[in-house]
Amino acid sequence: MALAKAALRGLGLGSGPRALLRLLSLLLAVQGDRGTEEYLKREYSLTKPYQGLGASSSGSHWELLGNAMVTTQFVRLTPDLQSRQGAIWNRIPCALRDWELQVHFKIHGQGKKNLNGDGLGIWYTRDRMQAGPVFGSADQFSGLGVFVDTYPNEEKQHESKKRRYSPTTQRIFPYLSAMVGNGSISYDHTRDGRPNEIGGCSAHVRNLNHDTFIVIRYLRRRLTV
Repeated sequence: MALAKAALRGLGLGSGPRALLRLLSLLLAVQGDRGTEEYLKREYSLTKPYQGLGASSSGSHWELLGNAMVTTQFVRLTPDLQSRQGAIWNRIPCALRDWELQVHFKIHGQGKKNLNGDGLGIWYTRDRMQAGPVFGSADQFSGLGVFVDTYPNEEKQHESKKRRYSPTTQRIFPYLSAMVGNGSISYDHTRDGRPNEIGGCSAHVRNLNHDTFIVIRYLRRRLTV
């Protein structure tokens, strides 16, 4: 799927149900023709201070959904409570050919070890502001989803059935993955998105003292995370 062929409506970040506290900031830069220059696009940028964010009366380019809240210092997608969802979406359709998305965030919570909550989704999709089961957003989306998965659903099912992964197939969570949807493909929660992911790796992101930094780049029809 060539993401740059048509204007995609939604640029956003969302969190799925369960207990996670999230702090984040976001900016979008455009690559030059030679891939060596970057231009900050303020209409797609989310930086401090955050006052007025989400209020249409203030001219904000961002909109809040669910349990998301804003202070001057951070945007919190969900509180550290079970069964909470929150998201923040950009209002302006994006028709950039080449782009780079930089995301800074923190994930905190009182869960056991390094695993709790469902995770965080970063979205570049046709539709926006649709709450759902895929890290706080709708399933069967059209576009790109990059997921920070903090709970090993498939592994827990194997444990309940007293099965074990082989060393070549077992994942270490939290796990970062990407998926491209065409509007009809469902995200498989029971297998942590494994059937439809286009790539992934382990990422220790929870309860750290510093921000986690993710760069998503689409340049010359090539996607890198």
